[in-house]
Amino acid sequence: MEKMLEGVKVLDFCIAAAGPSVSRMLVDFGAEDIMVEPLAGQSTRTSAPHTFDFKTAGKKSIPLDLKSAQGKEVFLKLVQWADVLVTNFRLKALEKLGLTYEELSSVNPKLIYAVLTGFGSTGPQRDDPGYDMTAWWAKSGLMADAAQRGTLVRVPNGTGDFSAGQSLALGICAALYRRSITGKGTKVATSLMGSGVFLNYDAIVESQYGSKLPTTRREAIRPMLNTYQTGDGEWISVNGIHHWETSWPCTCRTIHREDLIEKYPSNESTMYENAPELIGILDEGFSKLTQDEAFKALKACGTISVEKVQHSIDVTRDPQAIDNKFVVPWTDRNGKTIMHPTTPVRFGDDEPAPLSYGPGLGEHTEEILAMLGYDSANIKTLEDEGVVTAMK
Repeated sequence: MEKMLEGVKVLDFCIAAAGPSVSRMLVDFGAEDIMVEPLAGQSTRTSAPHTFDFKTAGKKSIPLDLKSAQGKEVFLKLVQWADVLVTNFRLKALEKLGLTYEELSSVNPKLIYAVLTGFGSTGPQRDDPGYDMTAWWAKSGLMADAAQRGTLVRVPNGTGDFSAGQSLALGICAALYRRSITGKGTKVATSLMGSGVFLNYDAIVESQYGSKLPTTRREAIRPMLNTYQTGDGEWISVNGIHHWETSWPCTCRTIHREDLIEKYPSNESTMYENAPELIGILDEGFSKLTQDEAFKALKACGTISVEKVQHSIDVTRDPQAIDNKFVVPWTDRNGKTIMHPTTPVRFGDDEPAPLSYGPGLGEHTEEILAMLGYDSANIKTLEDEGVVTAMK
């Protein structure tokens, strides 16, 4: 992958998943990242060890006591060094530490200050703790209305975090472009809730025009835009709403119901008017086929977009995912080789950024302090006084 952000320096002051996912993307794009951690390290080092490396690979670690005067001094030197600061600490915590945009932009007027909150920068929930399950899924309408009526989405961990992280990474790139013209830094902000609301755009708008949500798949208004369970207990996802003149007859032949071709002419109004009945007929027809049989037959139609509904483990052996390097082999610290997801953006040669491990706690402390101008005696003093932690 071309290093489009080579030379960009990122000060990474993040916790959990959403913030680290932002800076991880910037690292994949070529940026240099210094990660400020608590003295004991980020909690995800122990709470989520299988994903810690993904969130921190390519970063440098310096554990720092920001409540001490010396620690704050080191941090402000890093602010002067940085082009971008990324944080997802709560706003009241940043205010308490004296690390707001107003305070840090006075130290470095060219700083891009990127902050990811749970619920946004104003309003009654400004200071509430927010995670993807609460602020992204529950607050956006997705948890209730993306599921069938009577159930809720069983939240896949990190989905909202990474979605919001991608949004903030985009904002940072735009701010860097603007700074290249004006020479001025700026504040860039997004939130878990705001990201979820944006992705739930269609449902939020349609609900104001009479759409009743949530529904069930039996209530879909387009029978050929739906999911169907096959006889082996698996599912297929079908979009056959284009090219009715071929898609519908081919579907009828797939489920061995050629009689439906004349009974229900292949046009959109017929599909709408008879949707509940047709969904029931298709349910019965697909229940007599395996997932593989249904997929191959519909795909052979040539005008229907159809996919097997995959499980997460299926993605690790999907030829399309492998050929495009959406997942690549990676060996963890214990010697286990898995198929590891990659950053989805490509530049130039269409190769993903190489995978690596996250840094050890304090692995780069002495290197970073020396870069900031501290001599060996001062570094030792900071270590002895517990202002920083260095890996030995």
